[in-house]
Amino acid sequence: MGFFPKAWVFPGGHLEVDEGLDEGALREFFEETGIKVDVKKVSGSHLRTYSYNGTEINVTPFFAFESTTRFDNKNPARPGPPKVSHLVLFFKL
Repeated sequence: MGFFPKAWVFPGGHLEVDEGLDEGALREFFEETGIKVDVKKVSGSHLRTYSYNGTEINVTPFFAFESTTRFDNKNPARPGPPKVSHLVLFFKL
């Protein structure tokens, strides 16, 4: 990782097109840990149910923050406006 080399971080990534926040979080979780949480959409609703190994579980967003960096490789003495910005969401399983 360019921003935090040699640091431990939670599994994470980005959303795919037409992917919900929960779906993206669980997909990234699976890609980085191999642990598969099944997501089923409730028919006629925006709600979803989640299960792991046949047991229903809760998936709840519980913390969010914006991460920005002003780092500029070409001129580190003059950082200027933010170069990169991310919305970081944590989900509890």
